[in-house]
Amino acid sequence: MLNKLQELRKRDEGFTIVEVMIVLAIAGLILLIVFLAIPALQRNSRNTQRKDFVANYGAAVTEALNNANGNVSNITTEPGTATAVQGYYNGAVTYNVTAAGAGDLANIDTARVYFRNGAKCTGNTPTGTANTNFAINSGGSDVLTTTGATPRNFVIVYAVEGTGTNVTVQCTET
Repeated sequence: MLNKLQELRKRDEGFTIVEVMIVLAIAGLILLIVFLAIPALQRNSRNTQRKDFVANYGAAVTEALNNANGNVSNITTEPGTATAVQGYYNGAVTYNVTAAGAGDLANIDTARVYFRNGAKCTGNTPTGTANTNFAINSGGSDVLTTTGATPRNFVIVYAVEGTGTNVTVQCTET
């Protein structure tokens, strides 16, 4: 009898196929959750990088406007440190911010940064492609307006990534 009990215990060692399948299913669910979360984390990181770039850009333009007493046509930068403003601008505005780390902005057509002085944000999100609707009075729902804006006011319009291929237009003003 004792031998039969010892023989049964030897057969009970190890995991059953059901236990192994449960562990594999749980591991698969954990991996699925991780792989679904990684793109969102990367997208948020890129959007944070864009927002930081725009904040630095805005600070540099504000400083340049203050140094030029609000006269946009008098704004210049030191040689070798200026990068031309992309998109819409009034006069020869350049900024003294290196674009390092913002290379993805220059390469994505819908994620360019646009500057306009003498304007304010309307709070609207433009319809259609971002490039054609950033301008004032371009038709549709414009993101910029000159109503109530002074020459010292300026806006920076840029795009951030949403889920999938969606792009959201952001407008920051001073």
